[in-house]
Amino acid sequence: MRRIAPHFGRKFKAFWRLPRAPVLLISIGLSLLPSPQQHGANKGLGDICAISLDEGKPASGSGAIFAAAALCTVNLCVNGTCYENGGLQICVCDKPYSGALCEDTISMCTDGCGINPSTGIDCSSALCSLGTCVDTNTEPFYKCDCGDFFTGTNCETHNNPCTNPAANPCGEGTCTFSPGKGSGTVTCTCDSDYETAFGAGMTTVKWGNSEVLQSPPCTVRKTRGVAKLHFTLSSGSLVIWWTIFGAAILMLIWCCYTIFADSCGRCSTALRAARAAKGL
Repeated sequence: MRRIAPHFGRKFKAFWRLPRAPVLLISIGLSLLPSPQQHGANKGLGDICAISLDEGKPASGSGAIFAAAALCTVNLCVNGTCYENGGLQICVCDKPYSGALCEDTISMCTDGCGINPSTGIDCSSALCSLGTCVDTNTEPFYKCDCGDFFTGTNCETHNNPCTNPAANPCGEGTCTFSPGKGSGTVTCTCDSDYETAFGAGMTTVKWGNSEVLQSPPCTVRKTRGVAKLHFTLSSGSLVIWWTIFGAAILMLIWCCYTIFADSCGRCSTALRAARAAKGL
């Protein structure tokens, strides 16, 4: 056997290349394996733990440098592959297992998604948004029950009355949906020339297995004046009304001119008559 690493501490002897194959390069450089305390606090998918050959349990101490390893003669790992080098064995756990012997199943929906707890976001919300996260035994080891208001692998696509053109509940207005757990609310904001029908109120409709509270649709065009003219006229209506308006202005100008001309004519006639009388 050929020595491949120096001595580290009193607990761990110098590592030796094992005479049997196959040989697995665990890391390109030298890797520091966690102590049992570190392992318990940082378990994750694909966990690696050092195991003492003599005691059959995780090795104690602050860590050991492990550069190369061979397959163990006896696989001690429950859900993983065992490698050994010198006086140490390690378990490389399959997903989604962890622990010294890969005996623990990690819940992706609870604490296995890699989200830092200090962010205030839990794994279920991070993976499935407002859906429900369910652990599975196949990749990616979770699935999302998205309910009635979302679709997609991670419930990332909205699915509600406002996103479905065929179910547009607002008519001539902007639809806004506020989702909840098993319920939702549709709010309609009418366009400038539309309004809701007089006396219309909120209604409750079914969307899948959920109930949606819906505001009245914008279906009535606004009008003004005695003629009940719409706020917005079509191009043809605009041409007609501008023609009528122009004609009315011309008639007003003509009337004013006629009255002014008639008044001026009378004044001129009276003035001439007065001058003629003085001359007599």
